[in-house]
Amino acid sequence: MANIKITKVLATSKKKPFLFFLLLIFSFIQTYSKSTTHRFSNNDDVLIDSLKNLGNAKVKQGDYDQAFTFYFKALEIAEKNNNLKSISDLYNNLGVGYNDLKKYDRATEYHLRALKIRKELGLKKEVGASLQNLGNIYYNKMEDSTAMSYYQQALKIQKQIGDRSNEATSLIDIAGIYVDQEKDDEAIKFTLQALTIRKELGEQNRLARIYENLGDMLSMKGDHSGALKYFDAALTIADSLNAKRDMMQIYESYSNTYEQMKDPVNALKYFKLFTSYKDSVFNENNNNQINELVTKYETEKKEKENALLSAGIKTKEKQLLKEKTKFFVSIGLLLFVATISVLLYNRNKLKQNKIFSEQMLKQEKLRLKAVILTQETERKRIALELHDGLGQMLSAARLNVAALDGKNGNSKNQYNNALILIDDSCRELRNISHDMMPALLVKSGLVSAVEELASKSGSSSLVIHIDHDGNIGRMPPETEINIFRIIQELLNNIIKYAQATEVHIQFIREDNYLSFLIEDNGKGFNKNILATSKGNGWHNIQSRLELIQGKIEIDSKPLNGTVIHIEVPLKTKMDIIAYEKA
Repeated sequence: MANIKITKVLATSKKKPFLFFLLLIFSFIQTYSKSTTHRFSNNDDVLIDSLKNLGNAKVKQGDYDQAFTFYFKALEIAEKNNNLKSISDLYNNLGVGYNDLKKYDRATEYHLRALKIRKELGLKKEVGASLQNLGNIYYNKMEDSTAMSYYQQALKIQKQIGDRSNEATSLIDIAGIYVDQEKDDEAIKFTLQALTIRKELGEQNRLARIYENLGDMLSMKGDHSGALKYFDAALTIADSLNAKRDMMQIYESYSNTYEQMKDPVNALKYFKLFTSYKDSVFNENNNNQINELVTKYETEKKEKENALLSAGIKTKEKQLLKEKTKFFVSIGLLLFVATISVLLYNRNKLKQNKIFSEQMLKQEKLRLKAVILTQETERKRIALELHDGLGQMLSAARLNVAALDGKNGNSKNQYNNALILIDDSCRELRNISHDMMPALLVKSGLVSAVEELASKSGSSSLVIHIDHDGNIGRMPPETEINIFRIIQELLNNIIKYAQATEVHIQFIREDNYLSFLIEDNGKGFNKNILATSKGNGWHNIQSRLELIQGKIEIDSKPLNGTVIHIEVPLKTKMDIIAYEKA
């Protein structure tokens, strides 16, 4: 069961020698293979196994074209000799390969062929394996009911023949489907059964993964303390076995669980451990694959040499065995060199891609910050110009008009109308100046500015409530103005479209985070339309959130109102110092 849980940079001149080298290797393998096949005709079974092993090695390297070439060559020989067992094994390998490539129809076809032969031969253990593989295909296709049927058939056979190890595997596969169906109790039940079997069989190297899966399940249920206990048990076993791949995945589970617990310190700690193991596991796995391949060839060589010696094989056959040994050793060495080359190439490529992506992201953030900063600076300048320039001129005009004294009724009316128009102009000027850059935001901070905004936005048909814990304090100006503009935009949208009668705005400080909640009792909306929205309002909100690294969650359905939750980190030292001093 799976745990519940790249851009082109290198120059062409660097790729060509590498590609040429790989082509040379594969050409050598094919040519050598063709030139020696006729000499191996008396040992077809050995040749079938060798080609199958070469295909398996290519699958591990991700070279499915070359792997299938070896499989089909072996299949041709097996079919010529009517070797049904080898034919079924090769059908099985082809099915696994096509499943990896997500060609599920071809994968199903070959697994069904293998299943038919294995049933005819009475190979019950292999029948169970074929049923498991068919279940895996339908699980990948997200057809859980069909996958469950195959897994249960496999489980039934494994229980009948006492295949306890594969029985545990089927139990884990079934648990995986229950996880997808959010039947957590059933998933835990089957996983515990698998755990019992693994313990009885003494399969210590496979216990860590089960403990980790149990921890992930409990974490999803919200039982974080229980999850951490299972992770501790998994880590103890993995560490004793030096199972770095398992340790890497356990550290990732730790990090995810602490993140759900809102414990950023431990989440970051285990995330760093996860990433530190990731590269070493990647390198180690590739080396292990080559070592296993070479060991397998050496073991086969020794076994065949002993068999030939004990049977008194002629000198010519011994020479044939030597030639085969040289062939396998040559292939092993070439594969080793090719894998190292691929590893170095991919590592450098990934490094360059990461640098390029980080630079692009940094440039985009700087551009976005400059745009918003320019907007706010221009708003502030215009607000000051309006207040200090036009505002002063209107005030002077009112004083001059007020100094006049109308002598008759008509001039008196004109005089009063002039004063009213000037007063209205002054009020409108103050409102525009405030919208451009609220003075209270600069002077008293975010909460006071939002309270003033609410008092001006509210009406007899819309009541706006503001709640906070009194510990909000001041933040860097950039953070305050961006949060204020986001709330301003959301309130405008509520007033324009929501037809709400009440709005609640709540501020909460949690460690180094500021959370605020905006809830209305309006008509709601389908939030999926935001994905294709071309409006400036939603774009501005997203841009400002990206600039201050904020996260937004929207819960809204037609006729059920809207709840918007936004969380903004205050995680830099300057943020925290300013926050604490306020």
